[in-house]
Amino acid sequence: MNRKILLIGNKGLKANINDGQTIKVRLYMKKIQDEGFDIDFIDLENFTKKPIRVLRKIKKAIPLCDRIVLITAERGTKLLVPLINKWNKKYNKPFVLPLVGSGILHYAIDNLGDKEKYDFLVNGKYSFTKPSKKLSKQFKKITYILAETDLLTKVCREFYGLNNVYTLNNFRERSLERMLSKDYSKPLKLCFLSRVMKMKGILDLMKVVHEINSNGQVLSLDIYGKKLLSNDEEAVFNKFLDKKIIRYKGLVEYSQVIPTISKYDLFVFPTRFLYEGVPGVIVESLLAGTPILTSNFPQVYQILVDGKDSMMFSLGSEHDLKDKLEFLAKNTNVLDSLRKEAIKSSGKFVYDFERKKFLNFVCGLDINNKHK
Repeated sequence: MNRKILLIGNKGLKANINDGQTIKVRLYMKKIQDEGFDIDFIDLENFTKKPIRVLRKIKKAIPLCDRIVLITAERGTKLLVPLINKWNKKYNKPFVLPLVGSGILHYAIDNLGDKEKYDFLVNGKYSFTKPSKKLSKQFKKITYILAETDLLTKVCREFYGLNNVYTLNNFRERSLERMLSKDYSKPLKLCFLSRVMKMKGILDLMKVVHEINSNGQVLSLDIYGKKLLSNDEEAVFNKFLDKKIIRYKGLVEYSQVIPTISKYDLFVFPTRFLYEGVPGVIVESLLAGTPILTSNFPQVYQILVDGKDSMMFSLGSEHDLKDKLEFLAKNTNVLDSLRKEAIKSSGKFVYDFERKKFLNFVCGLDINNKHK
């Protein structure tokens, strides 16, 4: 008889949500099923509307499963982890928490300034804040907490005093068949695909592209993603739109993300978030074989190598972003080199590379043994 895994998360299908959390839930669900395990899935999509019903389902399902996997963002983690620990105390089923983004660190660093966040994440200066004793106690009861980078694993272990945190890459199912070289267009075609919001750097990027093109078109920019802008930000966004130069193209179905990015010469990720984790769209750009220009948020160095498979600019610096874009527009040979190395780097972000760890941590199976 196959083991049954209780998977709890938001698939986001009803509201057509394609963020890091919902994509991770769907992918984990598919790979668990592909590997031959039974799943009891509890969807959190309508949790805020019917919380009691969802909580009853979780409590009822725990004694009937062999393993519990919870994939949710920080608010869901804070609420559900203590309840699952409480209801699971009698049964002692293995409990796994794959983190979404920076996961459990949000509670500690959300209110810190940028410099303090940087020192916290990169330099291990934890004196700016204190871990919640209640949360630390709950996190220690979890069997495995799965972070997306070695840096996040280190920080979670040291800050919360945990020994149950391990790294599992933010993988995707597969990559495309890609050509190692390509002809670059004029103007150079740029792509932004993420939440369209100020802190993702989209207004910085639009402004810089507009400035570079002021003396003749060198770049074009297509923008994809859900708009999350204030009225004032929307006004700035609309001011920079131009049918030939800067276009907003709406949402992309998840299955079409990699094929869409593959059509462009350069993917630009100008985020201002210091605590970005492993953005799925960076992984998807590697898998698409599209060179990446990104801000140098701390965890990006766990994913990319500046000057080899990507190029980075100083986080929040429009001047450095402009310099790097102008350089790449004039030196497409560099783009081609970045493209070739990006294809090589993509190998560690496909499921087959992480399968052994996935089966061990998520499914409770040693790959060298057969499950019954």
